[in-house]
Amino acid sequence: MTPREAFYEAIRDEPTDDTPRLVFADWLDDQGEEDRAEFIRLQCQRARMSDPLCAEAMAVRAKAEQLLQRHWQEWVVPLARLLGRYSPVWWQAGFHPYALEDFDRGFITYLSIQTPCWLDCWQEIQRLTPLSELQLSRAGGLGQQLADCPGLAGLTSLQFGDYWVAPLGAADLTHLAGCKYLNRLRALHLYRNNAGDEGVEALARSAWLAGLTSLHLGENGLSARAAQALATAQGFRPVRLWLGNNFLGDEGAEALIASALLERTERLMLGYCGLSIRTARALADARHLHALRVLDLFGNRLTAAGVRLLDQAPWRNRVRILTRLE
Repeated sequence: MTPREAFYEAIRDEPTDDTPRLVFADWLDDQGEEDRAEFIRLQCQRARMSDPLCAEAMAVRAKAEQLLQRHWQEWVVPLARLLGRYSPVWWQAGFHPYALEDFDRGFITYLSIQTPCWLDCWQEIQRLTPLSELQLSRAGGLGQQLADCPGLAGLTSLQFGDYWVAPLGAADLTHLAGCKYLNRLRALHLYRNNAGDEGVEALARSAWLAGLTSLHLGENGLSARAAQALATAQGFRPVRLWLGNNFLGDEGAEALIASALLERTERLMLGYCGLSIRTARALADARHLHALRVLDLFGNRLTAAGVRLLDQAPWRNRVRILTRLE
């Protein structure tokens, strides 16, 4: 491992901490890469500013933009060429001011690529940038290969965003649930995949699920079985939980509400889940929804009486409820 790769690993290990980035910037000064070091420091400085549109923040942004434009060929083109082997990327067209928004405090830390590309070139990607957030498409049937991929180590966010071509299936999610590299994962987004009850049951048994703060399982063909599995998952206390567009029914929703699962949940999305006044009553009676701030019940059959029950809940004054009678 080269010194640069070691720094990238340290940055991946502490994605919210500026210290590894600034230590790397000091090292870059010693290597004669003062502009790269200054770019990192400028972006870290701007990220700490409370108003990104104030005059000082805009001046810092302008300096960073000038440096990025001057060094586009060195800092961006190698990664663009690598990804361009598989499909065109807009970075290949050259510098654009919006490109600055793809850098998180000095680095490209998020990529959206096809799964076969990732499996083929993740090592080269990690040599070029300290990636922490990854969106994959066309992952269907590749769950085992992904689970065995060391490149997933250090990721804090993993999203599967291909809704129509080769979405992630139950068997794929079962393989990922057993992955030993996802211990740092904090967000898993699976909107419009085919996880199914079996996949979620495997996820509920995974060693790394308890580390998630955000889980998106909207439109995955789930029933009450999946909700019950999540409700009994050891240590899982998400801050954001999306389960909309699955027919969980009152049975599934009541299992969630009766468990300790929702103790830390701020956003709970249960739109179009086949819910009735039974769920409204269970929510209204709940005394442990201390963190809840947004509750999506849109598209359910709560009835006017159910809405009145929610309006009388002890937590109602601090929660925004999204609902429409069907």
